[in-house]
Amino acid sequence: MVLLTQMPVHFLQESGKGFFVTKDGFALTLRDELKSVIGEESFAKQMGDVIEYRAMDYYRRRYRNNEET
Repeated sequence: MVLLTQMPVHFLQESGKGFFVTKDGFALTLRDELKSVIGEESFAKQMGDVIEYRAMDYYRRRYRNNEET
């Protein structure tokens, strides 16, 4: 979860279209329709994979953009 604090929330929201929504008072929120699956291990693994992939993609792009300048 450290990745969540290091990476802009916008990129995480974009990574999981249909999973994440904007809600006042929260940095990142899952859709209400997902409440029934939040406690399932397979869902937690899927969300972990999404966050890990987007974090790697985000930092890869930043690194490449820094190399080009």
